[in-house]
This record gives sequence, C-alpha cells and structure tokens, in this order.
Amino acid sequence: MLARSQSLARPQSWHGAGPGRAARELQEQHAKSAATRHAAPPSTLARFETYCERRRASLEEEVIEDLGGRRLLECQQNYPDLEAKPIWDVATEAWRWLDPILAQTDQMRDEVRRRATSFRESKWVDTYGRDGAYDSGWGMVDITPKAFPAVARALRGAPLAPRRRCIARQRADRSIHAHSDRVPWALTCHITLEGRGHMVVDGERLDWTPGEATVCDTTFFHSAHNEHATEDVYLVHLDVFHPGLSADERHALDALSRHLAAARRRRAAALSPFVAGLESAFSAGDASRDES
Repeated sequence: MLARSQSLARPQSWHGAGPGRAARELQEQHAKSAATRHAAPPSTLARFETYCERRRASLEEEVIEDLGGRRLLECQQNYPDLEAKPIWDVATEAWRWLDPILAQTDQMRDEVRRRATSFRESKWVDTYGRDGAYDSGWGMVDITPKAFPAVARALRGAPLAPRRRCIARQRADRSIHAHSDRVPWALTCHITLEGRGHMVVDGERLDWTPGEATVCDTTFFHSAHNEHATEDVYLVHLDVFHPGLSADERHALDALSRHLAAARRRRAAALSPFVAGLESAFSAGDASRDES
C-alpha cells in the first residue's frame, strides 16, 4: 500500500525570500513527495504486492500444479508463502471464532428449514477424468440478512473471505467428482446443519456431522458425497481467510475483490447495449431466414 503523498502547500518561508531560495524549497517539496509516492510497501503487505504482480503477469484461467499434482493453483490467485495442508484442525486456537457460531446451530437449522425453499443447481462438467456433464446434486442459496437473518447474525465477526457464503445442499445419493478450487488464500468451512455425508480431501476422509464444523484447503483435489438413499445434507458453506494472512492482507484482498467486482459490473453495463444490438440483429436474421 503506497503512502499518501505529502501536501505541496506554500511554505511560510516564501515571504520575503528570494527566487533562488523559493525554487530550492519547492524542489525539496517535490523530492519528498516523489520519495513518498515510490516508497516500498509496508512489510505486512509485501506478500500482497507479490500477489498483485503475479495477477498482472498471468492470464485468466491459467493454472499451475503444486505438490506433485496434489493441488492446483490459479496463477492470478497464487498468494505466496501460505501454509498448505489439506485438512485443518478446528480444535486449535486459530478456529476459536467458530465456537459461538456452532452454539447457534439449532437456530440456524430451524431457519434454513423454513426459508431455504429453492437452490441453484447446475450441471457440473468433469474435466479431471470423466467426460461430459453430470448431476452432482449440489445446490446453493446465498446467505443475506434478508434471506437468512439468524444465520447472518451468527456469522458476524467471522473472517469471511470475499468469495462464497451460502447455504448448500447435497442431495441424497449424489456426489461431486474430484476437482480443485485453485484459490489458496481462502479455505472452505462447512457447518453441518442436517444430514450426514463426507468429503475426500487429498485422499483423506472428512465427515459432515450435524452441529460440527470442518475446514479444508480446496486447492487440493477433493470430492463430496452423500451416500444416503433419501436424506439430503444441509450445510453452511463459507470461504474464510487463510489464518496465515495478516489483518492488513485480509483488508487488502477484500478491497481488491470489491474493486474488481465493481469493474466487472461497469464493463457489463457498458457492453449490454452492444450485446442487445447483436441479439436483435441475430433475431432479425433468423426471422428473415424463416420467412424465405
């Protein structure tokens, strides 16, 4: 983060000073301002600066293999020097913030039963060994204060990353095939509300048990399973900041994500008339062909 440039306010010593002295003082002010503008970032943000440099130097969807192919990293999301382990022990001090959330499991479960009436589901395309799309049974609905007020209150103070925060459902007798989410600065936390299932993360089983939380690094190849014949699994699905990030780094990542989201919205708004025009032209062409 670059420090704010110093003000170039008129020096008091200009009163009665000759032009040579005034010019020297003005040059000194400019030199100080330039030095401030080009100062090195604080040490707490040095890794974030490296992360930004990597973003600028790589292409979207460009990925690299890590740890002998056990995990994938998206080049534009490759944050340096973060500890990588597939499953995190939520009984340690770093995850104490989960305790007051888990204490409200019953209230959250009751609210989800009442309010989670529709889930977004889409076909998954397996690019890691199976061809074509498949029915994963995985659906999500976003957590907002309006949609799920009790859940939103329970999550206040949690280190939520600017990615997913939703109620997730894994339908009965369905699975998500092994894949990687490729973003190392966010870990995936599941709080199981109802039903039982499990994940397999880097070859290790991680059970979903009602009233309990799990945390894993989904850059490692992982899959999700509900083997029950009739009962769905309901989870609070959260992407949370990696505990190795400082408060300044979390703030910087959050601010960057908001900036990029706003830029995408502006770009979409600017393109929408052009896209609408293309759609109209194609529709007119289709109609003329139908008439001929």
